[in-house]
Amino acid sequence: MKQDDHCNYKATFVTIVCMFFLGLAFQIPQAWAIECGDTLSGGEYKLTKNVMCDSSTGNGAAITLDSDSILDLNGFAVLCNNTEREGIVLQGRNVKIRNGVIIGCRNGIVVTGMEHKLKRLFAINNGRDGIIIEESDGNRIKDVHANFNTRTGINIVKSNGNHVSYSLAANNGRQGIKIDGRTDINVNAATNNSVYGSAAYFNCRDGIEIDKGDDNAVIDSLAVSNGNQPACEAFGGSFLPQFYAGFDVTTGSNGNILKNNKASGNQGCNIEPGEAACVPRERNFWDENADENGCFSSNSWENNRFDGETVAPECSPGP
Repeated sequence: MKQDDHCNYKATFVTIVCMFFLGLAFQIPQAWAIECGDTLSGGEYKLTKNVMCDSSTGNGAAITLDSDSILDLNGFAVLCNNTEREGIVLQGRNVKIRNGVIIGCRNGIVVTGMEHKLKRLFAINNGRDGIIIEESDGNRIKDVHANFNTRTGINIVKSNGNHVSYSLAANNGRQGIKIDGRTDINVNAATNNSVYGSAAYFNCRDGIEIDKGDDNAVIDSLAVSNGNQPACEAFGGSFLPQFYAGFDVTTGSNGNILKNNKASGNQGCNIEPGEAACVPRERNFWDENADENGCFSSNSWENNRFDGETVAPECSPGP
């Protein structure tokens, strides 16, 4: 081999090796110390410590994630210390977040943009919702616990095509899981969302509710002891149980499927003749689309069970 050829070979080999290791560098999570108020975008990141926010750290989100970013909380927590900060805000498209805890924020996780993935997360003791999906489509939420939040555990607001699976919402001050399609012009704006294999326990209001939403599905899920007075009292007693149920489909919600769900011990109440207040009683499955002639619902209730027995929903007008 000529000397020039040998040098060219060595230079080519060094170039290939350098390119290989540069390629690896782009795939290794960036593990510097992430601080309160940081915005992360276009890469893979991993926490190495808890992220602490307090009144001295200003306003805005504790962490903001932009398009095509991945954040592994790595078992650590984002703590807002009951400030008005949002916890973690997802924006843009295709963000992934996993493996950690969000505590004491205004909302634990705020999902905007579209097509994000949330997995193995705890959203606990936040001042409003544990997780709020706000006009955001095509997200996947799996193995998430949203507990002890002042309002709703998992709140899907005016959003379409979202999928919640194998998740738990418990001891929240309003609903456990809610699909909310209400708008200012009273047009249904939550469609093709699904809740699968999930559970709602001990929430102040409904366990799982579809409110002004069409063509959604709740399948193989569980609601136990919702309409829960202790949960209401834990959040100041301002949300007293009234017309609540384990599974509730509100007036004007159409074409929804509720299938293979189980419920027990959920408490609603009715205003009885001559009574000034509602009388608590068990209410597990409730379709509010009814008139004096009975159900006119277009919603499909299939093989839902109470105490081992397949039951039809209670079908009566809403409050």
